[in-house]
Amino acid sequence: MASFYKDDYISAEFLNPNVIKVTFSEITPDEVMFNNYLHFLEDIYSKKIKFILVYDSCKSKYLPSDMRVKLGLWFKKNNEIVKNYNYHTVFIINSIMIRLVLNGIFLVQKPVYMYDIVSNLEEAQKIVDIKLKTI
Repeated sequence: MASFYKDDYISAEFLNPNVIKVTFSEITPDEVMFNNYLHFLEDIYSKKIKFILVYDSCKSKYLPSDMRVKLGLWFKKNNEIVKNYNYHTVFIINSIMIRLVLNGIFLVQKPVYMYDIVSNLEEAQKIVDIKLKTI
């Protein structure tokens, strides 16, 4: 499918009307790119449709701390809309170390959405197929 949003940092596409796949590039975003990403999030949540979000982070680098804080604040500010419309999120992270770090973060600060963390697209697709039956 064709991307519905693309810049140097992310590419987003609908895998079907209720599944959005976001693929992060290998670059570290600058402030403008990261703000564009936050605007992208605002846009998809403003549609007010339940969706499954697939984050392909296999190429991405670890975000600088100021951007992680900014992202956390965005999710805190938009907690209710995220809870209402993000049906499930699947994180694709091929690094076992980063998967462990993310699991640790989520133990301390649980997201308001259900999620899975997997190592490849095939695992993600299996989860998406199951979740689509109950959305």
